[in-house]
Amino acid sequence: ELSRNDLRRFLRLATSQCTLARGESFPLTIHRCPKSDRLPVGRTCFHRVDLPDYQNANVLREKIFLSLASMDGSGFGIA
Repeated sequence: ELSRNDLRRFLRLATSQCTLARGESFPLTIHRCPKSDRLPVGRTCFHRVDLPDYQNANVLREKIFLSLASMDGSGFGIA
């Protein structure tokens, strides 16, 4: 359901990179956190996204898209 631009933003959130070199790969971890209303948090040094245990899939989608929409060109957004 993510557009190409949203996928780039997600990659930037998790790794601080917006693209991968051809053939490049690395592990990317989604870390489940306790219930919270916070936005997902990227841990770029660890290629990890801390994702709170939201109430339902709609809240999850809303928080992810809000987080991705807040990404600016520097790789830092609001949290």
